[in-house]
Amino acid sequence: MVNYLFLALTSGLLIGYKVDLKKRWEHMVAQLFNLGFVALLAALGAKMAASPEVVLNLGSIGLSAVFLSLMTSIGAALFTYLVLQLKKMEQNENPGAEEVGLATERDKVAQSSFKMAAIPVMALAAGGIFGYFTKNSFRPDYDFWVMFFLNILILGIGIDLGKSRQGLSHFKEMGWMSLLVPLSSLAGSVCGGIAGGLFLGLPLPVFLAIGAGSGFYTVTGPLVTEVAGAKFGALALLANFFREILTIVLVPLVALRFKNFSLIASGGATTMDTTLPVYAQALGPKAAVLALIHGILLTFTVPVLIPLLLKL
Repeated sequence: MVNYLFLALTSGLLIGYKVDLKKRWEHMVAQLFNLGFVALLAALGAKMAASPEVVLNLGSIGLSAVFLSLMTSIGAALFTYLVLQLKKMEQNENPGAEEVGLATERDKVAQSSFKMAAIPVMALAAGGIFGYFTKNSFRPDYDFWVMFFLNILILGIGIDLGKSRQGLSHFKEMGWMSLLVPLSSLAGSVCGGIAGGLFLGLPLPVFLAIGAGSGFYTVTGPLVTEVAGAKFGALALLANFFREILTIVLVPLVALRFKNFSLIASGGATTMDTTLPVYAQALGPKAAVLALIHGILLTFTVPVLIPLLLKL
């Protein structure tokens, strides 16, 4: 499992770095991977809805997922804050953001991000409806299709990372913080997952994977599903998806009183795309650069780390 994901990721990195695609082809490739993303979530939704165990326990799974998303978000932010305090690198002002009209801008960012979040919700719902109503008559090999589309998604992510020539300059600009913040974020997220998982009585590999997922629900959900079953896969997916929503809603509010780089950790891997505008508006341009690096490193790490944790 890990070999295929690693191969897809490294292949994407090489393609993105070496192949200079024309804009027309870049657009076509991007649309192809967007379709793969939607298809992956639809296949996951269908697999989960076809499982009686998931359907019967959907309410408790949802509540547990919200709890775990809070634990992992808080754990990541708190651990990163403590590390930055030790290094005396906390950031207590908003660098370059203007307070005049800032609330309006945050509202716009939140609305845009919620629209982006609506796409995976609709894909999951559509797949779920299909899986529920066809579970007794039509049962394709959902496991195969989930992993197929997951590898396509990872390949696309690798291409995006590989073609981003600005990444190296961002690393140089931020110095050691470009590594310290993602490492602290990942460690804190795993600690939050451990605390939440022990409280809920989850199996060790499951709560480790949920914590290490760092909001990367399109990877965490399928991998946990393959190893631990549809019920725990649904929990892993929802816990990491809710983490993204919580970041969109809460970070702008918290940043009104507490402007600190540790807030970046709560967004996990989503800080390179979905939640990046939130950090740019809430904490300013320097924080946005760090958030981008943070998201890139976690996006690269999560697909490799989770399969290893699931073997424990």
